Amino acid sequence: MKWPCYYDFLSSDDNLNVAITNNFLRTILLREPFKSSLPGKVIIRGGFFKENVDLSSSEIAQELQFQDSFFKEDIRLYKTTLLKSLNLDGSK
Repeated sequence: MKWPCYYDFLSSDDNLNVAITNNFLRTILLREPFKSSLPGKVIIRGGFFKENVDLSSSEIAQELQFQDSFFKEDIRLYKTTLLKSLNLDGSK
């Protein structure tokens, strides 16, 4: 059994000003060798996204959880196929 891929940005004050980029998400979720090495669940807690998150026209195999994260711009999922769930609990 693979454990979830867990990024916790709330656990340290050092991470308060770190923005997660659209490029980072697209890289880990859509490009090899990263996407095939991810477990079935990716959890990002306390993430700060200052730019658009654009996962349009993609197929995402992992369950995505953005817990208590902040999105300054839009989340774009046009023509995206999510093979598992998307969870935005506590996010704004």
